[in-house]
Amino acid sequence: LSSKDTAVCYYESQVQCWCALKVGRSKAAITAIAWHPSSQFLATGSTDCKCVVYDVNEAAMLPAPQAPFGAAQVTEDAGAWVNDVAFSPNGSVLAFVSQDSSVRFKNLAGGPQAAVDVVRWRGLPFLRATFVGNHSLVACGFDYVPVLFRESKDGKWQALGSLDCGPVAGLPGLPSAAPSTHRRESFDEARSRFKQSGSGTSLATK
Repeated sequence: LSSKDTAVCYYESQVQCWCALKVGRSKAAITAIAWHPSSQFLATGSTDCKCVVYDVNEAAMLPAPQAPFGAAQVTEDAGAWVNDVAFSPNGSVLAFVSQDSSVRFKNLAGGPQAAVDVVRWRGLPFLRATFVGNHSLVACGFDYVPVLFRESKDGKWQALGSLDCGPVAGLPGLPSAAPSTHRRESFDEARSRFKQSGSGTSLATK
């Protein structure tokens, strides 16, 4: 597991080396990190089911670190171990994926007290998520398929389905993907085939 520490580094010209400033006080291992597009905020996810956004404005760091640097601005319950965090390109939406097969979206324009929109996925948990525009997000994980999420006109997020199943209605320009007919082998099947392929060969030794 990773460390409980999160640090932002800056170059100290007087001593000609990089210095690290610790951010926050996490009680569990940090598993994900994401910079805000403005570089003034830093989001972290951890194994204590928390997603936190810290203020890491460079103005409070240079030319000398000033307090309060790294103050928590947003703290949200992720429901489970956090696997990844991401900001939308304009920085208005924070998304984080958890081990409970959910994706949570928070509209930061609504302030720290804004409600979190929780979208449950019917499959296995996601490991990574990235925004493709300000109103769409693609997540992928243990199901081995990318899943598209989109914000509706009323501001609610919803899962539109797997991108491996073909074009999604209302999304022009996406290439059509043929349905996958390939069945993934289980570990036992792969091991059995490996043993059979090597049953007729022997290793020459002296």
